[in-house]
Amino acid sequence: MAASTAIDHSNVKKLILLNPAIIPPSTNLDNHVGIPRRILEDMVDNRFFENKLGIKITILRGTEDEFVPDSWVIKFAKAQEATIMFLHDDHRFSRNLTKLPIIISNIIEKIGF
Repeated sequence: MAASTAIDHSNVKKLILLNPAIIPPSTNLDNHVGIPRRILEDMVDNRFFENKLGIKITILRGTEDEFVPDSWVIKFAKAQEATIMFLHDDHRFSRNLTKLPIIISNIIEKIGF
Protein backbone atom coordinates (compact mmCIF):
# COMPACT_ATOMS: atom_id res chain seq x y z
CA MET A 1 0.00 0.00 0.00
CA ALA A 2 2.82 2.40 0.81
CA ALA A 3 4.46 1.88 -2.58
CA SER A 4 1.12 2.41 -4.34
CA THR A 5 0.64 5.64 -2.40
CA ALA A 6 4.10 6.78 -3.53
CA ILE A 7 3.19 6.16 -7.16
CA ASP A 8 -0.02 8.17 -6.87
CA HIS A 9 1.35 11.06 -4.79
CA SER A 10 4.34 12.98 -6.11
CA ASN A 11 4.99 14.59 -2.73
CA VAL A 12 6.39 11.27 -1.40
CA LYS A 13 10.19 11.55 -1.60
CA LYS A 14 11.46 8.63 0.52
CA LEU A 15 10.00 5.29 1.44
CA ILE A 16 10.83 2.49 3.88
CA LEU A 17 9.14 -0.82 3.05
CA LEU A 18 9.02 -3.91 5.26
CA ASN A 19 9.04 -7.17 3.27
CA PRO A 20 7.11 -5.62 0.38
CA ALA A 21 4.78 -8.02 -1.40
CA ILE A 22 4.99 -6.50 -4.86
CA ILE A 23 4.68 -9.23 -7.44
CA PRO A 24 6.57 -8.93 -10.73
CA PRO A 25 4.19 -9.01 -13.72
CA SER A 26 5.66 -12.19 -15.25
CA THR A 27 5.01 -14.25 -12.10
CA ASN A 28 2.84 -17.37 -12.41
CA LEU A 29 0.35 -16.89 -9.57
CA ASP A 30 -0.69 -20.56 -9.75
CA ASN A 31 2.59 -21.50 -8.05
CA HIS A 32 1.80 -19.64 -4.82
CA VAL A 33 -0.20 -21.60 -2.30
CA GLY A 34 -1.60 -20.22 0.91
CA ILE A 35 -2.52 -16.76 -0.32
CA PRO A 36 -5.92 -16.28 -1.99
CA ARG A 37 -5.70 -15.61 -5.73
CA ARG A 38 -7.59 -12.28 -5.52
CA ILE A 39 -5.03 -10.98 -3.00
CA LEU A 40 -2.15 -12.11 -5.19
CA GLU A 41 -3.69 -10.36 -8.20
CA ASP A 42 -3.94 -7.12 -6.18
CA MET A 43 -0.22 -7.34 -5.44
CA VAL A 44 0.74 -7.34 -9.15
CA ASP A 45 1.42 -3.81 -10.35
CA ASN A 46 3.38 -3.33 -13.56
CA ARG A 47 4.04 0.32 -12.74
CA PHE A 48 6.70 -0.68 -10.19
CA PHE A 49 8.67 -2.50 -12.87
CA GLU A 50 8.04 -0.23 -15.86
CA ASN A 51 8.60 3.18 -14.24
CA LYS A 52 11.20 4.29 -11.76
CA LEU A 53 9.50 6.22 -8.98
CA GLY A 54 12.41 8.63 -8.63
CA ILE A 55 12.40 8.43 -4.84
CA LYS A 56 14.78 6.95 -2.27
CA ILE A 57 13.47 3.49 -1.30
CA THR A 58 14.87 1.38 1.52
CA ILE A 59 13.60 -2.16 1.99
CA LEU A 60 13.84 -4.10 5.24
CA ARG A 61 13.87 -7.78 4.31
CA GLY A 62 13.46 -10.76 6.61
CA THR A 63 15.83 -13.51 5.45
CA GLU A 64 13.32 -16.17 6.50
CA ASP A 65 10.21 -14.55 5.02
CA GLU A 66 7.78 -17.41 4.49
CA PHE A 67 5.33 -15.46 2.31
CA VAL A 68 7.22 -13.16 -0.05
CA PRO A 69 9.88 -14.83 -2.22
CA ASP A 70 13.31 -13.21 -2.41
CA SER A 71 12.97 -12.98 -6.20
CA TRP A 72 10.00 -10.60 -5.93
CA VAL A 73 11.83 -8.25 -3.59
CA ILE A 74 15.05 -8.33 -5.60
CA LYS A 75 13.25 -7.64 -8.92
CA PHE A 76 11.40 -4.73 -7.33
CA ALA A 77 14.60 -3.39 -5.75
CA LYS A 78 16.46 -3.60 -9.07
CA ALA A 79 13.66 -1.86 -10.96
CA GLN A 80 13.55 0.95 -8.40
CA GLU A 81 17.28 1.03 -7.57
CA ALA A 82 16.30 0.50 -3.94
CA THR A 83 18.51 -0.38 -1.01
CA ILE A 84 17.80 -3.69 0.75
CA MET A 85 18.72 -4.24 4.40
CA PHE A 86 18.49 -7.83 5.59
CA LEU A 87 17.44 -8.96 9.06
CA HIS A 88 17.58 -12.55 10.24
CA ASP A 89 13.82 -12.78 10.70
CA ASP A 90 10.48 -13.93 9.28
CA HIS A 91 7.82 -11.99 7.36
CA ARG A 92 6.39 -10.46 10.53
CA PHE A 93 9.82 -9.57 11.94
CA SER A 94 8.94 -11.62 15.03
CA ARG A 95 12.52 -11.66 16.34
CA ASN A 96 13.05 -7.94 15.83
CA LEU A 97 9.55 -6.59 16.41
CA THR A 98 10.45 -4.65 19.53
CA LYS A 99 13.63 -3.36 17.85
CA LEU A 100 11.90 -2.13 14.68
CA PRO A 101 11.33 1.43 15.95
CA ILE A 102 15.07 1.77 16.64
CA ILE A 103 16.02 0.10 13.35
CA ILE A 104 13.70 2.38 11.39
CA SER A 105 14.88 5.46 13.32
CA ASN A 106 18.46 4.59 12.40
CA ILE A 107 17.48 4.26 8.73
CA ILE A 108 15.69 7.61 8.84
CA GLU A 109 18.71 9.24 10.44
CA LYS A 110 21.06 7.66 7.91
CA ILE A 111 19.11 8.65 4.78
CA GLY A 112 18.00 12.02 6.12
CA PHE A 113 14.22 12.12 6.23
